Amino acid sequence: MGAFHRGAPEREVLMAGGSREPGRSVTSKVLAILGAFDTGHPHLSLSEISRRSGVPLTTAHRLVGELVAWQALSRTADGRL
Repeated sequence: MGAFHRGAPEREVLMAGGSREPGRSVTSKVLAILGAFDTGHPHLSLSEISRRSGVPLTTAHRLVGELVAWQALSRTADGRL
């Protein structure tokens, strides 16, 4: 649903940080990214992480970069995480 203003076209309302979900914190996004991995999916591409976690691709890119810098995730030779 979007906001309406006197005949203006419907606009999508985004929350802080560009989230479409109210109240979804950075912590919940990071945990969703880490939760995307399981025994059946031990190595994922960035697109797969985004899709499985429900985190937008650009946000996943930023947060995965931070997780790699903190050594919470690492890249394989083929670039998967």
